[in-house]
Amino acid sequence: MTKWNRTVFIDAGHGGSNPGNTNGKVPEKTTTLDIALRLEQTLMSVPVNVGMSRIDDEFVPNDTRGQLSRKAGAELVIIIHTNSVGDKKHHGGLMLHYPGNTRMLELGQHMASIWPPALR
Repeated sequence: MTKWNRTVFIDAGHGGSNPGNTNGKVPEKTTTLDIALRLEQTLMSVPVNVGMSRIDDEFVPNDTRGQLSRKAGAELVIIIHTNSVGDKKHHGGLMLHYPGNTRMLELGQHMASIWPPALR
């Protein structure tokens, strides 16, 4: 399969000393890393170039995350968090892009089309 000449950077929220949301039995940092590693494998099968902010339970400062994404030459940055709301009818993902950037909109739409159904 020909590699799609695009770079996606995946930022697994929290990590290390920052557990994130602890409303459930599993800290957010653990869930976001699990999702990020699974997404990395999915994207590599597309295939695209993939950069990661972390691959284990380490704390990475926000400014370092930005530096890593720029160094990777990312055209799309996916930041993973498992925000908590008291209402179980709200679920799914949130995707933001710069207005007028049709290339990133198309890339985001492609990403949404391959997103696992359980996460939609």
